[in-house]
Amino acid sequence: MTTASELFSEDARTRFSHTKALFEQLERQQEVPSFYSPRPTRQQAPPPPLPPKPTVPCPSSPISQVARNFSELASDLELLNRGSTRDQQLHDPPK
Repeated sequence: MTTASELFSEDARTRFSHTKALFEQLERQQEVPSFYSPRPTRQQAPPPPLPPKPTVPCPSSPISQVARNFSELASDLELLNRGSTRDQQLHDPPK
C-alpha cells in the first residue's frame, strides 16, 4: 500500500501527469489503437432493395396448397355425408 507521502511525491505526480497526457492523446485520436491486430474496417453499404411482391400467388405457395387441400377435404366430406345419408335410407326403409 502506498503512503500519503509517496502519493504526494514529485515522482508520483510526474507518472500521473504522463499517464494522463497519454489518455488525453488517445481521446483526441480519431482511431482507437488496437494492440493485437489492425481492426477491419466495416463497409457501410446500403442493403440491397427488396424484390417486388408477386401480384398473383405462386401455385406452389403454402397458402395456395392449404386452400387446395381444404377445398379437397370439404368436397370429400360432402361426398361422404351424401353417401352416409343414402346408406341410411337404404337400410332404414320408411315406416
